[in-house]
Amino acid sequence: PIGGGGLISGIAYTMKAINPNVKVYGVQAAGAPSMLKSVQDKKIEELDSVSTIADGIAVKKPGNLTYDICSKYVDEIVTVTDDEISAAILALIEQHKLIAKRMYWSYPEIFRNNPRVEAITSMLSRTMMSMTSFCESLMEEDVKLDIHQEATIKNIRPLNPFTVQSELVPEDEKRYIKGTNTLWWESFSEFMHNTIKTEDFIARIFTDSAYAASVCNPLKFMRDLYYVAVHFHGTDQCDVSLADAFTEEEIKALWECDNAKYYMERGPGINPVYPSEQYGVYVLEDFIDRAVEDLAQDRPVVRLRFGHDGCMMVLYTVMGLPGWSDPAKDYSDIKNVWHNYNVPMASNVQMVFYRGRQPDDILVRLYINEKVQAMPFEPVGDCFYRWEDVFAGYTDVIKAGKEKLLSWK
Repeated sequence: PIGGGGLISGIAYTMKAINPNVKVYGVQAAGAPSMLKSVQDKKIEELDSVSTIADGIAVKKPGNLTYDICSKYVDEIVTVTDDEISAAILALIEQHKLIAKRMYWSYPEIFRNNPRVEAITSMLSRTMMSMTSFCESLMEEDVKLDIHQEATIKNIRPLNPFTVQSELVPEDEKRYIKGTNTLWWESFSEFMHNTIKTEDFIARIFTDSAYAASVCNPLKFMRDLYYVAVHFHGTDQCDVSLADAFTEEEIKALWECDNAKYYMERGPGINPVYPSEQYGVYVLEDFIDRAVEDLAQDRPVVRLRFGHDGCMMVLYTVMGLPGWSDPAKDYSDIKNVWHNYNVPMASNVQMVFYRGRQPDDILVRLYINEKVQAMPFEPVGDCFYRWEDVFAGYTDVIKAGKEKLLSWK
């Protein structure tokens, strides 16, 4: 994909260095073809306006350096319409339909008793399309299902408490959540520079290492290319992989740093000075509050939330789940207690309730990615838990988490 051209410039330069015969194709939204027009006109052009659902690449004017690199190393640039982009997104979220079908057939006691299905999503197109696809899959199994779908700002807090629309993070505290302004970034940056060795990588990719260092930050270039390479695993395979640009040791080092960054931003952190993980209590609070409402109904309720992977990490952290809340001694120890790859694409969490003969005899079971997950309470049998214990325990967690955030302020 091409917006301003930074991503494809790095990819094209690297791939041509690995194999000059590789063909590199760029794709721009038809409603924002600034790079295509510039390459065709052999000079940088600025569009009067742009219009596309691909807001991340809606760029009016390419950069000077990226234009030069694209002109030299990108073999062809094509455009796609918004309809074509939408069709591709639908293809990518077919996995959600499979999860929906497995859920339907795993809980026949619920779905044969006329449940009310409540589905909410954040306001991003990809989550809205995931919700639509999931619900369509349920309807394919039973066209009479009572399904209600909603995408509004009022639902944003439990789906993404970090976003500006949630109004949870004070303006003067946003810099502490993620990125180079966090209070831990200086020590983390030192860890990255000590862990990721850029010299050999840059020497393999560029014919002139000095020139490379003059036009880009070698560490940032290496990390950005790594992110592209790992995301390519979700696409059709070709003969050449971007991962081939790295040695096995380099990939391990890059993952270790990426994993540690998530631990600091969305996990327990190391001696955390800002409790960003505690925003997960707003996600947990919605789970608990809605469960109380649903258990009081005279018919089954299936509640579906379509949110974001980082918010699942803070949820698991505040829930005290194994593998998500363990402390690390230092940055190098994080890889032993925390693994961000346990929240893959289409990751999902299910909280399932089982009612006994008595109205208050309720058990809870938790699943992560459709596998049974232990909770920090006394179990009844194989990872079943009394709802009264879960409710009381997590009510205390929610209260403590909010107090931590308020006391920091």
